[in-house]
Amino acid sequence: MSSALRGAIPFIHLFGTTIKTAMGPLGWAMLLIQGLTAGITALIDHFKTKSDELERQAEQATERMKKRARDAAESIKKSYEAIQDYNKADRTQEINKGFEDFIKGITAEYRLQTQEIERQIQLRREEAARQKGIDTQEAELARVKLDNDFEDGKITKRQRDYGMIMIDQNLDDKIRRRDLEVAQKEFMDYGRQLDTAVQNRDRLQDKDFDMKFIQGQMPSLQEVERLFQQQFKAQERINASNRKLKKVKDNIEKNESILKDPFTKINKYKRTENEISKLQAEQQRILAARDAAQSEGNAATIRIDELRDLFRQSGVNFEPSYQKGTDVTSRTGEYQKALEDQNSKAKELADKLADAREEAGRIGDIMGPMNATLLIRSGASGRKTGSIQPISTCSTSGPTKRKLRKPRRPRKSLRKSGTGN
Repeated sequence: MSSALRGAIPFIHLFGTTIKTAMGPLGWAMLLIQGLTAGITALIDHFKTKSDELERQAEQATERMKKRARDAAESIKKSYEAIQDYNKADRTQEINKGFEDFIKGITAEYRLQTQEIERQIQLRREEAARQKGIDTQEAELARVKLDNDFEDGKITKRQRDYGMIMIDQNLDDKIRRRDLEVAQKEFMDYGRQLDTAVQNRDRLQDKDFDMKFIQGQMPSLQEVERLFQQQFKAQERINASNRKLKKVKDNIEKNESILKDPFTKINKYKRTENEISKLQAEQQRILAARDAAQSEGNAATIRIDELRDLFRQSGVNFEPSYQKGTDVTSRTGEYQKALEDQNSKAKELADKLADAREEAGRIGDIMGPMNATLLIRSGASGRKTGSIQPISTCSTSGPTKRKLRKPRRPRKSLRKSGTGN
């Protein structure tokens, strides 16, 4: 072996040592191999210029170097695969440990959050109880005692947790009882409101029934005009009869004075008696005619008084005017105005009745679900607390219709004297 080759061997060994100790990726190893091959090729090119022996030795050396290089590459590949397998197992173990630590951290955090949520629930439960007027001091002291006993080792965690559950359950029972009491009071308040609404509805319903009945009894304008005309003509006939009666009475008195005269002759006396008889008969006919006219007038007056009373029952004032300057037409106009007022009253009453029905229905709709809810809640807690059962909704059926009172009897009769229209 030449000195030049011997000088290259340390360089080759240096590369081999680097390759063995690097333990780097396979790519880096192949790069080193390529560098080594390049170096060997350069040396071979150098040796070819010396001699054929050197060329032969160089070829042998080249074969040996190639073989060593291949062996080195194979060794590096196997070493890298071994390292990868080791690193993979180590990494897997490291990942598993990290995952276990992560799970433990999450579990611990979840436990802390769960405890905090439970604590917040307890605080809110106690705050809700205090707002409802329930004393929570006993529950707070009981929780503190359970925590102290657990820390002192007097009770187990299971016993402490069970005790906390019982404290919360007792507090929840108090809250439910208080809610039930409030709901029952609210239900009873609605019951009173419904009773008032139903009474108001029934009262308006009675008035509406009476109003419709009264409106059905009201005659037309033409009928009322005929009544006023009948009343007017009857009064005229009465007045005419009164005037005739006055004349007949005066004639009777005049003839009677003749009969009282002692100097009256017999013939004249007889004639006077006959005249008196005729006048008396005439007087009876006039009285009969006046009575008939008065009966007709009274019938019209009675009917008008009945209308006046019907108007009064419907809240309308109807007082026909008989003063000077009034007549049948004006009185008929007053009746028409009273009818218009009555229709306005009827519409107002119908609107009030519709509102009253709606109000009673609204309260009834509110109480229906409340009653069902109270039945369920009182059934669930009533066995424990002995609380009262919810009242039933009052009936919404109306009372029996009252009878419309009869119109009053006429307040006056036609005048037997006078000239009023």
